[in-house]
Amino acid sequence: MRNKITSGALEAFAHCKTQFHLKLLGVSGQATDYETVTNAQRHAAEKSAINRLRRTHTILDKVPTNIPPKGTLYFVKGSSQEDNDFSVQIDGIELKPNNHERFSLVPTVFADALTAKSSLLFVLQTYGLLLSKAHKVSIPQGVIWIGEYEKSTVSLRTDGRKFSSRFQELLLSRELPSPPPLLLNHHCQICEFRSR
Repeated sequence: MRNKITSGALEAFAHCKTQFHLKLLGVSGQATDYETVTNAQRHAAEKSAINRLRRTHTILDKVPTNIPPKGTLYFVKGSSQEDNDFSVQIDGIELKPNNHERFSLVPTVFADALTAKSSLLFVLQTYGLLLSKAHKVSIPQGVIWIGEYEKSTVSLRTDGRKFSSRFQELLLSRELPSPPPLLLNHHCQICEFRSR
């Protein structure tokens, strides 16, 4: 039976297929000082964002099954999504009323100020695709909270060739019997597996 792709493995795939393979197998490395700092920044971004959202949103533990009252804004903190291929923990989902007597789902990730938006975009697009399938709604946008103050709204189109190709590569990468050859990139010097 193939291992399901977790949030940690998905984030690893965004910058290194070797790290993805190791994460998929449940292997842990040794955190670098850099990683410790970025994790602290990510938690600070989450705390700051939640505090700001509390002023205008009701914070929930899961997506409600009923339609929220008109004008009500919700934010679901730490939403789990699971299917045959994935078992992920989405940082958050904002619920906004729309014109079709339903609500729009806006997946959210919290990030440190040093992580590239491009790697976060693929993660967010994947979350959007999973939510779209689970709730049978389109997910056109997502949000990246960067650091403690910057909020960036991004398009989550998943029907383009670039995303489709990368998503299929993600699924097929689970079939590899051993880690793919390592391709050095800027992340290697701060990787938890740098000593392997």
